[in-house]
Amino acid sequence: MSGLKELTFINRIEKLIPNTILEAIPSLIQICVLFIAFFAFNLWYKALTEISPNNFNEVVLSVSPTQFFEGSLWLLVPVILILILMLWRRELISVNWKTIEGGNKLRLIVGICVIALSWAHISYPFNYFLLENTWLERTTVLILTLFVFWRPFFLILYVLFPILVHFGEPLMVNHWSIAELPMRVLILFSAQLIVWLLFPKLKWKIGVFVFVLLMVLAGNYFPAGFGKIRMGWLTDNHIYLLLSNMYADGWVIFLSQDTLSEITHFLSKYNLFLKLGCLVMEFGCILILVRKNWSVKFFLLGFLLFHTLVFVLTGILFWPWIALEITLLAILWKRGVFSSKINSFSIWHILLSICLIFISSKWLRPSVYVWHDSPLNYTYYFEVEDVAGNTSNLPINSFWPKYYELAWTNGFHFLNQNPTLNIIWGVSFDGNEVKELLTYKDDEQILAFEKENGEIRYNVRLTKEFKRYMNEFINEKKYELTLSKWFKALGAPPQRIVFPTTNTYNGKHDIVKVNVYQKLTFFDGENYRKIRQQKVLTIDIDK
Repeated sequence: MSGLKELTFINRIEKLIPNTILEAIPSLIQICVLFIAFFAFNLWYKALTEISPNNFNEVVLSVSPTQFFEGSLWLLVPVILILILMLWRRELISVNWKTIEGGNKLRLIVGICVIALSWAHISYPFNYFLLENTWLERTTVLILTLFVFWRPFFLILYVLFPILVHFGEPLMVNHWSIAELPMRVLILFSAQLIVWLLFPKLKWKIGVFVFVLLMVLAGNYFPAGFGKIRMGWLTDNHIYLLLSNMYADGWVIFLSQDTLSEITHFLSKYNLFLKLGCLVMEFGCILILVRKNWSVKFFLLGFLLFHTLVFVLTGILFWPWIALEITLLAILWKRGVFSSKINSFSIWHILLSICLIFISSKWLRPSVYVWHDSPLNYTYYFEVEDVAGNTSNLPINSFWPKYYELAWTNGFHFLNQNPTLNIIWGVSFDGNEVKELLTYKDDEQILAFEKENGEIRYNVRLTKEFKRYMNEFINEKKYELTLSKWFKALGAPPQRIVFPTTNTYNGKHDIVKVNVYQKLTFFDGENYRKIRQQKVLTIDIDK
């Protein structure tokens, strides 16, 4: 009798719950399992492979595995547990891609991420900061890449490899966020493989993976869009200034200043339209599943247009992201298992997706770049004098892979004893400062504003360290800027394209002196011009 009452009670509860929820519950539970696995894996992975942003304030960054893991060996315990799990379920790890639902298409998605990251790591130039070519690491990455295409479970070893050797650059600890999306896709599928090892009954079905994949995709864009809205970016920012600011740092340098001024002025007429387009993609992607396949394809196309705009204005090329999104778009366009999985998502999946994307800054922790574009910009360049008395420019790739951290973190202001505004690469976080600068037309007004509001950001310790580094760099390294033709042909596309300046140093004569110059440029709404160029530091090279 009591059993009958319990059954009646359960039936009543079931009647109160919509059938759509009951049907979706198994899938939602599996999503939660994979989501938790990915969250833990991603958090742990970042803790082990990402170097603290505070360390980027140092001139030279070199942390050996012994130094890195000192006092944190417990963080390696998950590596041991994962390897034990793989041995325990060794009958599963020999599975091929075709056994998995949608295996060939899945291999294409994972493969494009692996190829992008491996290509960048295998073909990057000699690391002048660490004085090494890392041929063993390059070869190992290549071998692991081939194994991943053969058997999916080798991806776990591929993902664990940076942890075990901690080579960092550029596979995971990339100097920009360009590797974040493809790396997170690989971490996600690795988490899915681990879930299949733990729960064999769930194995080889990819519906849950497809859902979380779209959350990871949108979660890499949404926080930036949300941040822009919070700071009033739509009404206050001037996105067209990106072009003139990056021109000062070497982008589209083949254009004359007059031509650049005309193009920038033309773009200023469409400032609101450009900003709306960015926000529709970055903020609007919270609705990526609202119309299922249609909305996913819409945002994938939008992301591609977004990256095209970024490239045109800045020379920054998110090519691994572009390659992944083109792959996803092609797979969805042909229809098949991926399309059917997306179309099968219920209203409860859509509501869950909105919630997860909204809080993606917390669980995904992507890099978020939100700022005001300034009409004023500081750039620094380096001139060398050799023993023959010749002067030439030292190209920015001399500082690879550290250049971007140096330029982004402090813009080399730490070498300058003169007051400067807190503007780096044309980026300001002070909206009122930018509003004031936008009203100026004369050089005298700009210089007076800098004098009144600027601060001396000179750092004695960092300058001393930089001088030491430059001496070691020039005296102790075999300086070779010219790469062989085959290496250039096979090398991965650069993350940021900067056209070479004329008269670059070729390494034929020894350097005796390095001069650091600061260039101050401004776009007044109609004309781009250089206001000031001054030497801020001279470094004598000790022999």
